[in-house]
Amino acid sequence: MALDQDGLVQLLMSHRAMLLGYIALIVGDPHQAEDVFQELAVVVFRKGTSLGGAEEFPAWARQVARFKALNALRQRLSAPKAIDESILDLLESRWSETDRVAGPVVSDALRECLRNISPQSRRLIELRYGENLSGKALADRIGQQLNTVYVALSRVYRALAACVKHRMSREGIAYE
Repeated sequence: MALDQDGLVQLLMSHRAMLLGYIALIVGDPHQAEDVFQELAVVVFRKGTSLGGAEEFPAWARQVARFKALNALRQRLSAPKAIDESILDLLESRWSETDRVAGPVVSDALRECLRNISPQSRRLIELRYGENLSGKALADRIGQQLNTVYVALSRVYRALAACVKHRMSREGIAYE
């Protein structure tokens, strides 16, 4: 079944921590990792609907993240030496195995967690990912300072991550 925008939001949010960590591993800077993640989100919403289904998303998103992160390193003048790509290949093989086992359970957990967040938090997520608004455009739309929006989104991400982790532990699946 092809993915729609709502499905992409759920997948992106359920894999956010993994993707952000992966990007940070490559670029070596958490702030730049967040920038690269935002670029990844744009690609996800432009091209993700062409994926065959949710099971393809994690590996595809990691490939896009890898490309974007390595490209960001090439563009940065003071870039540290990039992580050896053989290490990235080893991580990819391990993650691909985990995707097959836990992916659908994580998606279900995130779907349930998204239903339980406040209407204001859900609106932020819908605007940011459903309408693909940049942080600035989102701040303008809701009439808030940019930093306030980033703090609010960060809180929503942490709450969703904690909720998914809790639900996964109830299923007996270790999830980080």
